[in-house]
Amino acid sequence: MMTWALSSQKLRYGINGAVAAIVHFLVLYAAMHFLDIGSAGLSNLLGSLAGIAASYVGNRHFVYRQTRASVLVQGSRFAALYAVLAAMHGLVLLIWTDWWGLNYLTGFLITVLLQVAIGYLGNKHLVFNRPSKLGPGGEARQT
Repeated sequence: MMTWALSSQKLRYGINGAVAAIVHFLVLYAAMHFLDIGSAGLSNLLGSLAGIAASYVGNRHFVYRQTRASVLVQGSRFAALYAVLAAMHGLVLLIWTDWWGLNYLTGFLITVLLQVAIGYLGNKHLVFNRPSKLGPGGEARQT
């Protein structure tokens, strides 16, 4: 039963995302409470970078299992997508916590939900997509 459940791409994406979010949160929490950085936005940026690294490895090898494609091509597409997501995440927490004085945990949860939806669509269609077997006009390509 577990093998069947893990064959679902969406389930694997959820597991990988949960692991990446935990890594992200642990670094954010450590930066806020142990390193005393003092800025939720900067602390979150550090957490984002750690979570992004964990997410790439998991997406490439566990979720989409696309290891035949070039690491450079996939890595650069993934980096571009997650640079946008990290900027969004940092900006939301900067505004939510640093400017508005609201709890950073609530802001973190809001941005994680946005990141999950945008990240899944971006990874599926832009980063780890399988090349179409059809040519530009819809005709079958010769292989």
